[in-house]
Amino acid sequence: GHDAGACSHWHLAFNRWLLGWPDQAAGHMRDSLQLAEQLQHAQTMGLAMSYAIWLHFQRGERETAANFVERLVALSEALGFRPYLDYALVMRALCSGIKVDAMALRNLTPKQAAGLVLSQWRRAFCICTLAGCWLASGHVDEARAALASLAAADRGAFYAAEILRVEGEVAL
Repeated sequence: GHDAGACSHWHLAFNRWLLGWPDQAAGHMRDSLQLAEQLQHAQTMGLAMSYAIWLHFQRGERETAANFVERLVALSEALGFRPYLDYALVMRALCSGIKVDAMALRNLTPKQAAGLVLSQWRRAFCICTLAGCWLASGHVDEARAALASLAAADRGAFYAAEILRVEGEVAL
C-alpha cells in the first residue's frame, strides 16, 4: 500500500501537467514528496520519486530528474523494489541530456526496455523517451524500432498521446 494523501498529490500533479499547468503540477509534486518524506513509508516514497522523475523529465529539468533517479536507485536497491529499480536504471541513462551517447542508447535496446518489470505507462514512457533520444541523436531507424517495440496494450496506456507525437516527429 501507499499513502492516499501523497497519492492524491502525484495524481493532481499528473492532471495539472496534462491540462497545461506545469507550475501547479510541480507544486503538487513537491507536496507529494514532502508528505512521503514525513511519513517515512518506503512504498509511498518510491512511488512519489518515480512520478517526480516523470514530471521533471517532462518539464525538461533533467538534473532534478536525475537526482530523483539516484535516490530511487538507492531506495530500490536497499529494499529490493525491482520495478522501481528497472525504471530508475532506464531513466538514469536518459536523464543525462537530450543528446545521449549512441553507445549508452545501445545498452537500452527496445527489447530490453520492453522486458523490464514496469507498469504499462512507465514502459511506454521509457520506450518513447528512448525513441526521442535516438531521434535527437540523429538515429531515425533506431527511434522507429524503439516505437515499433511498444505492445498494443502499451499504446492504450496513459502515455498514448505522447507515443503518437513522437511517432510524428520520427515520420518528419
